[in-house]
Amino acid sequence: MGALKELINNIIHMPRVIRIFWIPQLFTWFGLFSMWLYFGLGIAQNIYGLPPSAVIQGHPLFSRELMKGVAWGGICFATYQGVSCLFAFLLPTIARRIGGKTTYGLTLVMGGIGLVGALFVRSPDLLLVCMVGVGIAWAGIMTMPYSIIAAAISQRKRGVYMGIFNITITVPQIICALVLSVITQYFFHNHAMNLVGLGGACMLAGGCLMVLIQWRETAKS
Repeated sequence: MGALKELINNIIHMPRVIRIFWIPQLFTWFGLFSMWLYFGLGIAQNIYGLPPSAVIQGHPLFSRELMKGVAWGGICFATYQGVSCLFAFLLPTIARRIGGKTTYGLTLVMGGIGLVGALFVRSPDLLLVCMVGVGIAWAGIMTMPYSIIAAAISQRKRGVYMGIFNITITVPQIICALVLSVITQYFFHNHAMNLVGLGGACMLAGGCLMVLIQWRETAKS
């Protein structure tokens, strides 16, 4: 009970540097989850002609179109992972020049642009260009929040608060698991790439919020 009480106390009194991430992280992971779950289906619909309400089972043509979309989605995901590995080396230099929160925000903006752009692309090759933005965002998502928090928290509490920060990742994913299919079906009439575009807009919003936070902190100082 003592450990649980201490954990609850740490959550209630978490440092501001963690609290400021809650809303941007919600937007960011909504975008990522939308992409991970619906990107392949969206490609099949937008590029390979799969009807939005198609019943795949028992229909060989629809099945082939879906498989093409999923396969190209895998190539797109590999592309953004590769871009992320390369761009991550540039992040420390950029962060020193413009600040960690601004750097993180701008990477999210690039990812949002990439996902929104995918909504309008009708060529599989151009989707790889969109994935460059997503790769830049992924590099920021996997590094910058932890760097920002580690620099602002004492080493004694660092492990605890890094664990608490991960709540900002898991909670958005739970929310997405509950609502994404409903949004896709009832608001977008099963047009999967529309949901990906919405996720991109959310990521854009999260990035703009991070830049605004850095701007306000700089103005106060």
